[in-house]
Amino acid sequence: MEERTCKKCNESKSIEEFPLNGDGKGGHRWQCKECMRNINRKWRSENKDKVSAYNTDRKNKGNE
Repeated sequence: MEERTCKKCNESKSIEEFPLNGDGKGGHRWQCKECMRNINRKWRSENKDKVSAYNTDRKNKGNE
């Protein structure tokens, strides 16, 4: 089983724990899925107005 070390949390994990990315080494991102989830949650909580505007825009485009 192939393993990789996450550059964010420095934990060694199975390659399946890393999201796919065509630009990354070996076709996977350098951050594990758990770290990516935490980064995305933090960004969404800090940018609620952007998320809300995006969701409203997507909702309105679906009604066209």
